[in-house]
Amino acid sequence: MSSQTKLVNKLCQHLGLVGLLALLLLPMPKLNAQTTITVDKNNLSEINRIKAAYLFNFLKYVEFDDSSNSDDSKESFVCILGKDPFGRTIDAMQGKKAKNKTVNIRRLSSEQNISECNIIYISQSESSNLASILKGLENSSILTVSEIKSFTQQGGIVEFTKNKKKIGITINLKNAHQAKIRISALLLEIAKLTE
Repeated sequence: MSSQTKLVNKLCQHLGLVGLLALLLLPMPKLNAQTTITVDKNNLSEINRIKAAYLFNFLKYVEFDDSSNSDDSKESFVCILGKDPFGRTIDAMQGKKAKNKTVNIRRLSSEQNISECNIIYISQSESSNLASILKGLENSSILTVSEIKSFTQQGGIVEFTKNKKKIGITINLKNAHQAKIRISALLLEIAKLTE
């Protein structure tokens, strides 16, 4: 077995296949026999790097309602509401292309400019305001994402989950349908689905 195969197997053990795919979609140093990547549940920078990769890829596998997010726009906005857990990690997406649109990162301290977002990551710091935030988004075709516990049961669309050393996602199909968001079958295949 080659050293690269061993490395991929080790990464799959640590991240799970979904996490590995998400991780590999962001720029990384070249993998070689000397490269080792250790990820554990206490390594927040790697966890946030995987989550940032998910956010970027959601733009590729989600279609928004045409009437609320103009198809003519040449930009896609990924917004972070509340305390930013990603820091510079998410800035790697700035200026990249997803579905021929330039990705822009916005950090919001309030719900004021939320309607411009395609994806809104609602930080843990906003858990006490979650009900009012989601209520304000009821008629918007905005993909809501968070790691707040039971987020999808409270009206959110995508919830990040941690299971041992693996990062996963739960998607609430009913909430996505109400937001007029269509999610690719490829994305649905890797998610836990709920209604």
